[in-house]
Amino acid sequence: LADTLKEFAITNKKPLLGICVGLQMFADVGYEEAETKGLGWISGKVSKINNQNGIFKLPHIGWNEIVIQKESRIFKDIKNKSHMYFVHSYEFIPEDKSVISATTDYSSKIVCSVERDNLIGTQFHPEKSDKIGLKIIDNFINLMKIFPAIDIKDKKCVRLIKGDFENKTEYEISPIDQAGKYKDHGFKNLHIVDLDGALTGKTVNLKVIQEIVSKYDLKIEIGGGVRSLDSIKQYIDAGVEKVILGSGAIKNKEFLKEACEKFKSQIALGLDAKDGNLSVSGWKENLNIKTTDFLEEVNNYGVSRIIYTDINRDGMKTSPNFDETVKIAELSNCPIVISGGVSSMNDIKKAKELNNKKIEGIIVGKAIYDGDIKLDELVKEISA
Repeated sequence: LADTLKEFAITNKKPLLGICVGLQMFADVGYEEAETKGLGWISGKVSKINNQNGIFKLPHIGWNEIVIQKESRIFKDIKNKSHMYFVHSYEFIPEDKSVISATTDYSSKIVCSVERDNLIGTQFHPEKSDKIGLKIIDNFINLMKIFPAIDIKDKKCVRLIKGDFENKTEYEISPIDQAGKYKDHGFKNLHIVDLDGALTGKTVNLKVIQEIVSKYDLKIEIGGGVRSLDSIKQYIDAGVEKVILGSGAIKNKEFLKEACEKFKSQIALGLDAKDGNLSVSGWKENLNIKTTDFLEEVNNYGVSRIIYTDINRDGMKTSPNFDETVKIAELSNCPIVISGGVSSMNDIKKAKELNNKKIEGIIVGKAIYDGDIKLDELVKEISA
């Protein structure tokens, strides 16, 4: 088992969540009954909780408050001082205190969560901690979301080169069937752009989106031509998870602010840039506004996700602009999704290897349609 775990988490650097004893196994050594060697992945020891001469009962069983000590991917949307369920008599004491992401008080301050690179551990039991615990598990499962893409034009699946409507490739499969194909392969998230809407400012393909939502259990983000609160409501009522605002929000920041206030946690912001400056209206209008300057202005509005696209890379299969994406992520108050230029599985692996807590996922489009990325291979990276 130790060799299998090592290959999985250390050699291949796949995310691993250790729960209770699973967390304690990360240590160098434990002292339950006798001295026992641990995996040695996070230096430290496991010792019996000091019950202060019987004042505190062992094992420590029941609900206890956790205090979040640092930003952690599993604590996304989890309120500080939430209560979690514990069952343990021993505690992990890491040498490097920077790995501690949460503590609890029982006799003394006890480490109840750690995170280092792809290793995450909790002393509490998220699976026993009601809806909050299930949210933590969901956060772990979705550490790197993969969004296969569907761009709709004239009710067809298309892909553009650098956003140029005159330079497009049409595909035979319908948007509804393509969504079903993604669902059948096991994908959980879907990125849709209504290109007709991007040009007209209207929800042209609303009925297509409604049919996709009704047929398939997918978490959908939709953008293109959403420039009013009524349009947002139409999509939210249809059942999409998030609505992406682009041109309408960039040209009218008050609209973005109002949308975020009215539709909390359901508004994403599409920042499409060419040579560092924003483009709008289906990328036909280039603005003299730096992406970073605009982001600083709206950073506290309550946007729940940013989709950052380097237009020069989009549809070119020349790899995303990882460097610029990381800069945007460092500045942003919300998670970032990488978009534009994905060419192969190497780009997916590179995105994951960034191990950036602010980068939530990556969008894959043309490389799927052209066969450069096989869905069977891509889906393995969802929870890998």
